[in-house]
Amino acid sequence: MGNKKSLPFTQLELLEYEQNTFYSVSEVIHIYKLFVKKLKGDKDVTIPLEDLINWHVIAVNPFASRIATVFSDDGKVISFNNFLDLCSAFSPQATEGIKVRVCFAIWDVGGDSFIDTEDMNQVLDLITGSKLESKERSEIS
Repeated sequence: MGNKKSLPFTQLELLEYEQNTFYSVSEVIHIYKLFVKKLKGDKDVTIPLEDLINWHVIAVNPFASRIATVFSDDGKVISFNNFLDLCSAFSPQATEGIKVRVCFAIWDVGGDSFIDTEDMNQVLDLITGSKLESKERSEIS
């Protein structure tokens, strides 16, 4: 009859997504369809981080590369589960604690659980496009 493609999730998986994110089952399905259609991923297929970074929805954010890296397991690709975690963390329903942890991870460029001068300089470069003079940079960081 119809040309409806079935979803690659069991009902249990959908319920687990609903319990572990800030999304309903229908919202998870919507995000999955977006991941497949716009980013050419699939449930078990990862996409290169560059594809996510260059996607117009995230590309306008100066932190796009950091956001993608924070939600990637290996710094090279992103899975549907990682993408769903990313969306969930930036959801209006996400708790303040989750948002603080994600923001900290974005600013902790070195990944050492500290935001030091080097991290600050790299973040300033992201924000300003490396247009700060050395004196301005040292005053800020």
